[in-house]
Amino acid sequence: MMVSFHPKYFIIIIFTLILHGHLGFSDNTRLHEAEVGALKEIGKKLGKKDWDFKKDPCSGEGNWVVTTYTTKEFESNLTCDCSFPPPNSSCHIIRIALKSQNLTGIVPPEFSKLRHLKVLDLSRNSLTGSIPKEWASMRLEDLSFMGNRLSGPFPKVLTRLTTLRNLSLEGNQFSGQIPPEIKKMIHLERLHLPSNAFTGSLPEELGLLQNMTDMRISDNNFTGRIPDFIGNWTRIMKLQMHGSGLDGPIPSSISRLTSLTDLRISDLGGKVSSFPPLSNLDSIKSLVLRKCNLNGPLPKYIGHLKKLKTLDLSFNLLTGEIPSSFDNLKKADFIFLTGNKLTGAIPSSFVEKNKNVDVSYNNFTDASSIPPGGCNKDTSNLVESFSTGTKARKDASCYLQHFPCLRPKTEHIYKLYINCGGDEVKVDKGTRYEADRAPKGASMFSLGPDDHWGFSSTGIFMDNDDDADEYTVRNKSRLSVNDSSPISEIYRTARISPLSLTYYGLCLGNGNYTVQLHFAEIVFTDDKTFYSLGKRLFDVYVQDKLVIKNFNIQEAAGGSGKPIIKKFTVNVTDHNLKIGLRWAGKGTTGIPIRGVYGPMISAISVEPNFKPPVYHDRKEIMLKAGVPVAAATLLLLIILGVFWKKRRDKNALDKELRGLDLQTGTFTLRQIKAATDNFDATMKIGEGGFGSVYKGVLSEGKLIAVKQLSAKSRQGNREFVNEIGMISALQHPNLVKLYGCCVEGNQLILVYEYLENNCLSRALFGKDVSERLKLDWSTRKKIFLGIAKGLTFLHEESRIKIVHRDIKASNVLLDKDLNAKISDFGLAKLNDDGNTHISTRIAGTIGYMAPEYAMRGYLTEKADVYSFGVVALEIVSGKSNTNFRPSEDFVYLLDWAYVLQERGSLLELVDPTLGSDYSEEEAMLMLNVALMCTNASPTLRPTMSQVVSLLEGKTAMQELLSDPSFSTVNPKLKALRNHFWQTELSRTLSFSTSGPRTASVNSQADAEEKSGLLD
Repeated sequence: MMVSFHPKYFIIIIFTLILHGHLGFSDNTRLHEAEVGALKEIGKKLGKKDWDFKKDPCSGEGNWVVTTYTTKEFESNLTCDCSFPPPNSSCHIIRIALKSQNLTGIVPPEFSKLRHLKVLDLSRNSLTGSIPKEWASMRLEDLSFMGNRLSGPFPKVLTRLTTLRNLSLEGNQFSGQIPPEIKKMIHLERLHLPSNAFTGSLPEELGLLQNMTDMRISDNNFTGRIPDFIGNWTRIMKLQMHGSGLDGPIPSSISRLTSLTDLRISDLGGKVSSFPPLSNLDSIKSLVLRKCNLNGPLPKYIGHLKKLKTLDLSFNLLTGEIPSSFDNLKKADFIFLTGNKLTGAIPSSFVEKNKNVDVSYNNFTDASSIPPGGCNKDTSNLVESFSTGTKARKDASCYLQHFPCLRPKTEHIYKLYINCGGDEVKVDKGTRYEADRAPKGASMFSLGPDDHWGFSSTGIFMDNDDDADEYTVRNKSRLSVNDSSPISEIYRTARISPLSLTYYGLCLGNGNYTVQLHFAEIVFTDDKTFYSLGKRLFDVYVQDKLVIKNFNIQEAAGGSGKPIIKKFTVNVTDHNLKIGLRWAGKGTTGIPIRGVYGPMISAISVEPNFKPPVYHDRKEIMLKAGVPVAAATLLLLIILGVFWKKRRDKNALDKELRGLDLQTGTFTLRQIKAATDNFDATMKIGEGGFGSVYKGVLSEGKLIAVKQLSAKSRQGNREFVNEIGMISALQHPNLVKLYGCCVEGNQLILVYEYLENNCLSRALFGKDVSERLKLDWSTRKKIFLGIAKGLTFLHEESRIKIVHRDIKASNVLLDKDLNAKISDFGLAKLNDDGNTHISTRIAGTIGYMAPEYAMRGYLTEKADVYSFGVVALEIVSGKSNTNFRPSEDFVYLLDWAYVLQERGSLLELVDPTLGSDYSEEEAMLMLNVALMCTNASPTLRPTMSQVVSLLEGKTAMQELLSDPSFSTVNPKLKALRNHFWQTELSRTLSFSTSGPRTASVNSQADAEEKSGLLD
């Protein structure tokens, strides 16, 4: 007999079965066990050591989703989908992004076990090997290996991933031909293959991928012509072929690509051809056809491309006049027509209406269109734009080809030294590299201070999303030079260009010269991070002749940060020297970030291979001989009067200084001025409320730092004498060394040892990102421990006990080996009479002062301990205590640290730029020591000797917490004590200065549990 059920009762029964688990449904809030196992294997093979498997990867807890990014390129996220219906109701991973993690493993086959994975982004790491064959079963839609070390032929296994829509293999070491099997990837929309070593012609099968919207094949070794089948990509919006190896001409079928918004083709081989038909590309915004062997006139229709923002037709063979239609390019931000054969006039409205225009190196003939004034302009570059025969004004020689020199022979020069992109550098008494600090460079010509040299710069760094490009850089990789040598300074900075950079030596005496071009790769590194994956290539021209093709600084020098000098013998015949650097589409463009590529040069030196002539000026000789005697007498009387007054004012300070038992020397003002080149602005290395700090070189070659107190300084005579008295009696490896002082007239000067890497604050979070140093974990530990040892000496080991009162990152200096040295003792106080504390006026820096001192003036050495704790947090996190605010809910870094401590996620404080290349146990110890030091109660802070003992592993954490002074009054310290009694962490923790120690996957889970030590 059949029994019928009312639908309502059927639903109730099903709901009851589900509620009691009778249908076997699993918990749909947790990741499927098989995928958890796969993740563990993936983490091991990738080298991803900080995944916390004690937290479910889909729970949103732990560090599976990192929300604090230092750059947009960094990402460490895992995304789950928990909405699958039965019988797959567990959560499943659908997206993994591990970007800029410095992962150094291989590509794990176990990714294929994540059956629901759709998006995988492993860009900007250092993975090796190739793509495993097990991946053939995957159903990925988006895949990026951009910026790794993968090699071998194009992975055919990828052609079996027919679900792929986006694929990026950019910036790897793949080689060989693109396989015809690529036709299987029928859903492919974006294919990025730049910066590999692919060869052969583009296979016809590529033309079958008619869903293509973004195709990039720049910086490869392809052969043959650009194929006609590109016209099949009618949906394409971006097409980039810089330095691909292909030949022209550009096929006429390109006219069918009416959806194009970004077309970039450069450095084609093959024969000369006419301009391609692009009149119906109404959506085009960026049009780059550079060095494509294009000849004939400029098409008028370009002026009617209403959406055009960037136009680059440089280094072709284009002729005729600039069409009047170009006046309509009102939305264009950049127009580069440099290096063609354009004639006629330069339309004044064309130059005036547009933001950045470069028409340099052409054959314009209409002298009436020469703009007023010289070529020294920031947004329009017209240098050498008119043919030689053009009759120009006397002040307009820079507009003519070959830059004719109009100066008399008595004003010719025979030596030239330029510090490209840097400040003036004095190498020795006879050699001074002139400063070159012009910040812009999109379309400009800039003359040196005496008009004897200049440079022309063309181009913008594409895709970097910066509103204003930077055309000078400072070293990010450590320099392999003798830091004590002044010549090392020229390699710390460089001028860069995205397209073309030309330096001129102007009005040189004719003859034979030795030209030295100084290079050092100071952006890319030699380590195992993704910064080492960058490759810079450019061409070098001397007197318009190609002398080096595809020059690679790093390869020529044998590594990053290593100087390399290229010498050339040049015969100057028309009084001018011309050095050109051009990007030819080769090298990476997206490492470490988008827009890093193009020529780079550190310095230029030009010296004659002959004895220069000497010209005497009779008027000058007579003037020197005829100085009036009366003027000399008057000057002598004035000097005597001033000397008498200063002598009287100086006696009081001299008397106070003589009362000190100084263990330093004294310097004359003449010595100081000679060392600092008369306090030249180019020698200034720092400035504060007290005055300025200059770099100096003593006559024997010793480098010094000169601290000159200004008349407006709050650090008066008392603080000046205090600093001398304090530090002259102190000698310790972690304290800055005072060489002596100078007191003449109103000058109060201290002379210190010179420390090459400036201060810790600049190294960690300087305003100029290029000034920051890439401090690895072992270096941070060394700095951390060095400061602690310096303070231990001041508080406990010195014969005079001192409280510094102003410990902060800017008062910690770093020598050439990045050893920490405490400086600035102007506010220091003696504490050597057995007093428990000092009552004093409050002085110091907000954000670093201990609360009892800031509010009541109650000063003990524990105030320094508090300041040390703040600096310690900054060292580990790479963030400033006072300037960093992760959200409106947090006032400063220390506030955020306590919140993370309460949440049990203290390791989120670790600087993300370190990736996984640090020891989690050591990080936990350092962070917890820092938080102990910043306890609101001074009695609950450790002494600095206890801190050193903890860091060196001589004292276990539980031993310190067993001390009666660390009682159970503070519940957080109680929890900390209980934790360390239950683990063996402190038994194995000690600071090793030999290098970083990284934790295993299991120890990461332990460390995450330990991040709640003070809960």
